[in-house]
Amino acid sequence: MKILVADDDKKICDLFSNVIKKEGYPVTTTNNGRDAIRLTEEEKPAVVFLDLKMPDLDGIEVLKEIKKINPDTTVIIVTGYSFMRFVVETMKLGAYDCLAKPFKIDDVRLILKKVKEHQEMQKDLAPFVSPELKKEYHLDLINGHNPKMLEIYKIIGKVTNAKSAVLIRGESGTGKELVAKAVHFNGLRMDKPFIAIDCASLPPTLLESELFGHEKGSFTGAIGRKIGKFEAANGGTLFLDEIGNLPLDTQAKLLRTLQEKEVVRVGGNKPIKVDVRIV
Repeated sequence: MKILVADDDKKICDLFSNVIKKEGYPVTTTNNGRDAIRLTEEEKPAVVFLDLKMPDLDGIEVLKEIKKINPDTTVIIVTGYSFMRFVVETMKLGAYDCLAKPFKIDDVRLILKKVKEHQEMQKDLAPFVSPELKKEYHLDLINGHNPKMLEIYKIIGKVTNAKSAVLIRGESGTGKELVAKAVHFNGLRMDKPFIAIDCASLPPTLLESELFGHEKGSFTGAIGRKIGKFEAANGGTLFLDEIGNLPLDTQAKLLRTLQEKEVVRVGGNKPIKVDVRIV
């Protein structure tokens, strides 16, 4: 497993080099981005530790070029800037992980272990993985630069284009909806609707109508047909805030909707197909 380290700080390069050699891997170091691109082409490293800020070429540009040369190269971003827009963008562009400065020797050893396991798993999955659509984006939505926020940014970057539902947990006021919007507006569904519904603020009698819609005359006060939130969010994202407050019978209908990808309006009997990502 060849490793390349690109950092404008020679001390950082030396630290990486010493640790990597002790772990038994060949390593090459460079202090600028253009050499990192050249060495990636010539030496074909399996892993690149890449500084985000270098004097000659921005680390994000270097990351893009490395991924053009070989999309399978495992790139770990090394940065003293844990702003969300930087971290999420690099993860979206294909970085495997981010290592925040200052870091410890044990942090490097741990990430090397993770990378080795990741590459072994990728070999096993290679016959089943198809190329993913990738697109550039800009993000500057959530503030916070501590290690816990860094982990959140990395997860956001990894799930924005995934098709699976996303569960966000946290106490009231911790910014769950901000995270939900970050997932939506920086993914493949960004041009489609983002609709939020507070499951705790609506009475049980109205929740089903809000989610699935209703037909005219289906209950007292239903003076016309109403489109539910699932239909309104078709192609986009539906953020179900405080989903734990849904009544059990509504949860059962929600589960069916997730499984069958269709809704039936209250008072109706015709299934309506919907393509909605649930957060």
